[in-house]
Amino acid sequence: GCLGAHVEVSPSEALVLPRQNVTFVCRVAVPLQYCRAEIPGEGTKNLGPSIPSDGKVKYYGAGLNAGQCGFTIDNVDERHNGVVKCTLGMTTESQESVGKMHLIVARPPKVPELEISKGPDNLREYKIHDTIQASCLVRDGRPVANISWFLDSEPIYDGLSMPTVVEIAKENLQSKSQNMTRQLRASDNGKRLRCVAYHPAYSNGAQETGKQLDVVYPPQKLREPLEQFGYQIGQPGVISLIIESNPKPKIEWAIGGEMIREGASDSTGRIEAQPLRELGQGRYEVNLRMAAVNKEDTEKEYTLIAQNQIGRETYTVRISTSPEPEGIEKFIREQMHGKLASNLFSTYGDSASTFFNLNFKRRRIKFVNLDESLHTV
Repeated sequence: GCLGAHVEVSPSEALVLPRQNVTFVCRVAVPLQYCRAEIPGEGTKNLGPSIPSDGKVKYYGAGLNAGQCGFTIDNVDERHNGVVKCTLGMTTESQESVGKMHLIVARPPKVPELEISKGPDNLREYKIHDTIQASCLVRDGRPVANISWFLDSEPIYDGLSMPTVVEIAKENLQSKSQNMTRQLRASDNGKRLRCVAYHPAYSNGAQETGKQLDVVYPPQKLREPLEQFGYQIGQPGVISLIIESNPKPKIEWAIGGEMIREGASDSTGRIEAQPLRELGQGRYEVNLRMAAVNKEDTEKEYTLIAQNQIGRETYTVRISTSPEPEGIEKFIREQMHGKLASNLFSTYGDSASTFFNLNFKRRRIKFVNLDESLHTV
């Protein structure tokens, strides 16, 4: 024939790290007269089982009579990257046959470059609900790197653009960039926004660049009602809340018309507003310590006022000598506002849970106004 025989190549593409070996095999269904390989950085090699190797490229396969023209490249380096060709001459064909393979010699890209938009005041400080734009660029890898985004250890999947890939043809290097958009939350404060690039030529498989987010916000609301249980008359007691605020808030307690600042005690010296305990990332533990709980204490409301430069929030707490509620009672207390739930349970006791259980099952409960009333229908 004049077109030459079909050459089967294996593999058609190989990704290899520098200093590794790689083997290619070209096959036809008839015996070969000769086997020639063209390898970037090595030139043209005439190969065969009986031909001495030059040490870098050596024949591989079952022999020319078996139609196999294979070769191994030892200790691959940058010079070998590119298209590898095998040229086969056959006793039955006047036309040579050529097979082509692609050898990719991995090159590690540069460390990721991370850029984040500035806040409204042109600073690296952001307010809650601000939208940030971030971009990550990983330059000059072979093959192209993969990019993933994280906030601390939590993967980010939302707000990501389609990656853009740019290739430098001369060296077959590729750069990848991706953008991310995110509306900031209070919980983002203090966390590290990370762009992680994955590539087989990195020494540990990945490289990253990150920047810590500084998000300012007023003290955040807590889910109400704020009820705490298990206090014992005559025994010490502590009201404890964990609040979120950045920057650090100033606090004071309002109890029965008296204001108690952080670190101070009430007029009796029995109740102490302990200093804030910092838990990290804008979280603070607030403790109000009582020397000995009395019955009047369980009838009061304890209002915590927390304020920083961004805003203020109040938290009203009630305490009880009852044990922590469970099951349907806990659900009712969580779904209803404090006074209604407390009044029901103080009026009906355990029978209140029975009332709710029966009427939920019969679908007869109707919440008309969670602040004021509960009706059955």
